[in-house]
Amino acid sequence: MKIIIRIFISIFLLFSCAELNYQLILQSQESSLKSKGGYESYLALEYLSFSRKLIEVNDLEASQYFSKKGLDIASGSQFIPENPLKWKADQSRVQELILAQKKLELLLNNQTLIFQMPIQMAHLSYLYDCWASKESKAIFIADELSHCRVSFTKLVDEIEIYLEEI
Repeated sequence: MKIIIRIFISIFLLFSCAELNYQLILQSQESSLKSKGGYESYLALEYLSFSRKLIEVNDLEASQYFSKKGLDIASGSQFIPENPLKWKADQSRVQELILAQKKLELLLNNQTLIFQMPIQMAHLSYLYDCWASKESKAIFIADELSHCRVSFTKLVDEIEIYLEEI
């Protein structure tokens, strides 16, 4: 019986430590990402910040997911906006999210924007993912994370005005 308990505790500790791995790895790269700059670095930092916020509200699974996404982007993987259906977004928001995703993809196809406005474009990408992943969850309705949709819309408007001016 003692052996079974020890095995169970060992397995539990192993999986508990694995949960922290992605965030710890991304966190260890934080200073180099800040000094490197560029869209990918800023986006990875956005995901690190998001991961920390998710831990604060005990959403460990999403925290782990976005830490890994940040690591992938920092290592050169292409950004792919989140699928709202994967996150079981509220059906009343799905069409709005899909239209927002198309706007985001159009803006991200403009390499001049990414070069001239890497911080804003990284923040816009993060805001979409934040919105797609969290908008439908009750724990985020009154929380700071529920602002993602509004902030995304405002930033898209600002970027579109900038595009018209240039």
